Amino acid sequence: MRYLTLAAAVCLTGCAGMKSTVSAPDEELRSVVRLHTARGVRDLELTRRTFDQPRFVRMQWDAGLAALPAVYEQLGIPSAAMLNQDDQLFGRRYMRTRHSLGGVRMSRYLNCGSTFVAGPDTYELTLTVMTTLRPTGGGSMVRTWVDATGRDPAGSGTQPVQCSSTGLLEREIVRLLNSGGAPPASSVR
Repeated sequence: MRYLTLAAAVCLTGCAGMKSTVSAPDEELRSVVRLHTARGVRDLELTRRTFDQPRFVRMQWDAGLAALPAVYEQLGIPSAAMLNQDDQLFGRRYMRTRHSLGGVRMSRYLNCGSTFVAGPDTYELTLTVMTTLRPTGGGSMVRTWVDATGRDPAGSGTQPVQCSSTGLLEREIVRLLNSGGAPPASSVR
């Protein structure tokens, strides 16, 4: 019993000293779906890209990182934070939302497949948005990853569906950084 108590104390001490950071995901996420068909069982490998293409902003990377909290707040993503200082990875993970984000309908930002009853404007969504900046000549390269799953609140399915980004949220982050983090001149609603 004494050894278990000592092992638990050592484990807790080691865990408390660990730095909690989020690593940037790989360029592609791979998953396997098992299909049961009349011809038998088949495995289907699915891949999806994470971060969007690099986009140039005129802002230096350190000023861009400083502006990201205000940019995210303007887009309706509160409580975003630095997720990994070494990778300059900023964002918000697993945010729950419904209907809209910063006054913009979710269907402008996400595509959750074809449905008969509901879609991203009515789904209960779990949203992750992460942005990274890299210094480059005369500015920074910005890449953003928007990841979401949605669930139909009417209960037409128990499994959440994977949603893909339309690219608008990523473009809005770049636009706001290029405007110095200023409020938008025109609405994307």
